[in-house]
Formats: sequence, structure tokens, C-alpha cells
Amino acid sequence: MTGEADIGTMDGFVKGVHDVVTRKLPRYLQSLPVPKSTAGYTQLGQKEVLILLWPTLLVFSVLYFTWCALFPDTPKKGTVGINASIHLDRDKVVNNVSVADIEDTATKAYCRCWKSKKFPYCDGAHNKHNKECGDNVGPLIIKGKSA
Repeated sequence: MTGEADIGTMDGFVKGVHDVVTRKLPRYLQSLPVPKSTAGYTQLGQKEVLILLWPTLLVFSVLYFTWCALFPDTPKKGTVGINASIHLDRDKVVNNVSVADIEDTATKAYCRCWKSKKFPYCDGAHNKHNKECGDNVGPLIIKGKSA
């Protein structure tokens, strides 16, 4: 029985929406003080501007939320960002190097372009990347004390 009552209530709601959209909304839209030229907007009074404000806000809100749904700002997982190939299965790529690993006379170059085949060490792949993209990225170079 509750299913039948819900259907009846839903039918009433749908009929109400249908009535508003097909009968009342067109009359409402026809009654809006929309100027026939761009110059006409400068001649609108305060009352006409307020009448047009709500439908305008509604239209722009619908457009804004539709845009946000279709084109979100945050990239989806798996899309290419800066890192296109290194440990993509991880939430964050972190490499730790102990100072003891770097000899006093050693110089180490660490990749910052994410293109190196020897990551986290630099193999010079940034040179090709820079030429292709007009970028200027280079490695992080750490020198030992006496290097």
C-alpha cells in the first residue's frame, strides 16, 4: 500500500512540475522585462533589474555547476601530470638518500624532471624535455665536501 501511495504522491509531484514548466513558466518568462537591445539594459529601472536578477543567477548557477561537473579542476588518477612514468602506483613518490651514501669527493645529480630512466638519479633526459617543451628544468646537484 505504501508503494501505491508513493506512486500517487510522485505522480502529483510530476504533474505539478509539468504544469509549472508547460503553463506557468512560459507566462513568467514572457513577463520578464528583457530589453530588445543592449542599450535597453542601461534604461532598466531598479525594479526591472531586481526582477531579472533571479533568473540570471539561476541560469549562471546551472551553467557554473554543469561546467564544474564536466571539467573538474583536480586531475583524475592516471592522467598525466608532471610524472608520467615513475612509480605511478604510489600516492607520493619519495626517495631518501643518506648523507653517508655520498662520499666526500662524490657529486650526485638527482632528477627533477621525472624523465630519467635512472630515477631518482639524473641521466640528462631533461635536455630533450627542455628542447621539446621550452622548459628550463635541470637536476639537483649535491657535491661532497671536497668535490
